[in-house]
Formats: sequence, structure tokens, C-alpha cells
Amino acid sequence: MAKIYHYTTIDTFALIMQNKTIRFNRLDHVDDKEETIYGSGPLGMKVCRYAFVSCWTRNQEENQDLWQKYANNGKGIRISIDEDMFQTYQISDRFKSFFHEMFTTINDCVFALPLNQAKLYDVKYVVDNEEHIKHAVTQEGAYTNINHNEIGIYKRKDVWEKQGESRFKLFALPSNLRASEYINSKDVNKTFSAVDIFNTLLMSNHKVSTNYVDMPLKRHALDGIEVMMGPKTTSEDKLKVRQILYPCWINRIFSKRKIVNSCLNYH
Repeated sequence: MAKIYHYTTIDTFALIMQNKTIRFNRLDHVDDKEETIYGSGPLGMKVCRYAFVSCWTRNQEENQDLWQKYANNGKGIRISIDEDMFQTYQISDRFKSFFHEMFTTINDCVFALPLNQAKLYDVKYVVDNEEHIKHAVTQEGAYTNINHNEIGIYKRKDVWEKQGESRFKLFALPSNLRASEYINSKDVNKTFSAVDIFNTLLMSNHKVSTNYVDMPLKRHALDGIEVMMGPKTTSEDKLKVRQILYPCWINRIFSKRKIVNSCLNYH
């Protein structure tokens, strides 16, 4: 299984190890605000506000831009972990989802199983990301078709290409109390009514209050994790990371975990 890399702070790393989850942040809360300002389709739907992402890179080579932007200017860490880290559900031979129910309600969002394939998407760096975003939604009569695979993967080449980013994605349907009640009832007719509500909320660019979703990792996903100390970390930082990584002084369960030092030096 291929390894992927995530630059972050020591405090966030501690939460990952404690909760055994990875946080997906809503796309309009990440650093590239341009991803969410453009509308899509004939109604100008802001579909990117319903996307949640977890950002990684496949590139083993250290990236100074990622150290600076996401790892506290080099005072944080970089984790390396298997790409297949999440708890997922095999729906068919070719499709794994983050969810096992057809609809999963989280706060004021509903996550439909078919719209949430568990895979790592490579970001596409383009000259004009607005041109790509605006075609993600099409209208057929009263219903809205969303090409969710095209959401949250385009960034401007001149600004962001050096990051070499890949992402896991979730796509939510905006919901309200009535739609959630219909979904939870398991009644087929009410399910169709809930879908109509989702569609209406989407077309009206309904705002959701859910800012992030924490997705569970596989039971043993963290057993072989590698932590690279940032180029500006101290010996005290390394001791803190060691205490997070090895909660017991002697424990064979954690023998595969490793701490390595950055090859960069910009103290």
C-alpha cells in the first residue's frame, strides 16, 4: 500500500492519535477561498460549500511550502501513513464508500453513500478553475444533477501547483429537520420526499452550519505511522511527539512507529 503525507501541527497530531480520526474541513474554510466563490450550473449553485476535504500529498520529497503553510512554519510535523487508512465499506467490486447506510445524517448535512467514494483524488492545477467549477452542475427539469467527482479538485496552477496536493473528499446534501426525520423513518415514500427537500435546498444555496467531519481510521492504521519532525522543531518538541507516539515505555504494539528528522535546515 502506498504511503501518503500530511503536514500539520503537533497539537493536531495529538488529536489524531487520541481520537483515531482524520478531520475533513469544509472547502470554503480552507486556505484557497477561490475554490468556493464561483457558482455552478444555470442557477449559480455554490456546490463547493457542501464539500469537505482532507489534504495530503503523494510526494515523499519534503515541501517547504507545505512546511510553512500547514506545519506552523516548520515547527510542526509531517505524518506518513498508508493511503488505505480509513474505515470504509466495500459496496461493489469497484466501489468503496466512507458510509455503509444509503443516507447518513451528521448535524445539518446528509451524506449519501453513492456520492462518497473512499478514494484519494489528485488535485488538478489549471489556468482558470472557474471555467471547470461552473460545469459541475446541470439542470434537468426540476432536478439538479451534480458531478461530485468534479467538485473540490481544481486549483489555480500559478498559485498552488508547487504543493502537489491530493485529497480525500466528502460531499454533503444540505438538510433540515424534516428531511432528516424522513430519512430516519426508513419509509420509501418519505425518502423520496427528503430527496425533493435536498434538491430545493441545493438550488437555493442553503447554508449549512457543519464546519467539519471527523472520519474514523481503521483499527490498526496508526500502528506503522512515521512522524517527521519539522526543520524548526526543538528537542522539547521531539520529546512531546515521542510521548504522543509511544504512550507506554515498553509496548510491542508500537514498535513499528517511527520518528525521523527533516533533511531541511532553515533555522
